[in-house]
Amino acid sequence: PGGGNLYNVNMYSNNKVSQGGGNNTVNGEINTVNNSPWSTISQNSFFGKYTLNTSVSPIDISLQNSGLSNLVQQIKAQNLYSGDYKGSLNLQKLGKGLYVQGTFKPGWIEWNSDNSSLNATTIIIAEGDITFPSNNGMSMNSNNYVIYCSLNGNINFTYNGPFYGILYAPNGKINLSMGGSTYYGSIVGQTVTVGYGATTINYKNYLGTGSASGKIKLIE
Repeated sequence: PGGGNLYNVNMYSNNKVSQGGGNNTVNGEINTVNNSPWSTISQNSFFGKYTLNTSVSPIDISLQNSGLSNLVQQIKAQNLYSGDYKGSLNLQKLGKGLYVQGTFKPGWIEWNSDNSSLNATTIIIAEGDITFPSNNGMSMNSNNYVIYCSLNGNINFTYNGPFYGILYAPNGKINLSMGGSTYYGSIVGQTVTVGYGATTINYKNYLGTGSASGKIKLIE
């Protein structure tokens, strides 16, 4: 985590937790496989009412264990894009989702035809890296959500305003930059880095699978 962020979640790490800056608050659990949870001695400075659990069992974050495997195969069969995706994208018209056989780095993302709020639930799947180019101030309807899934790459996600969804990179890194905004959902990756700037992360279960308690799985 960066500095000054609020985590209303349970954190899980298959190694250790590194706090890049101070004044982070955790209201939940911090769970690590390593019996020495902090990357450095000075990192154990989280605020909040959290419980620290060490030497927990490792977490399987593979696609087969994610609850997304069937959906990924369904979208691949229905809406396949060959190569790297670099054009513009209208999320409202995307339907159930898009499978990209390459990297996903659109030059511009539209919510819908009039570029106002997003009123659709969809998934973006890429075999390579995913780079979200910012929402440019556009909003989301809290009744919907978007899943960004990079199967073999990294996710770089920049967003301003409330976001509802899932970031999933079982074999890569996730870099989240939301600068004072609120994230509702879950984040799973080999490493998860949250930038500085009073970001709030609230767990929300969109898939109806797994534990009823909130989880952000941080693997360092």
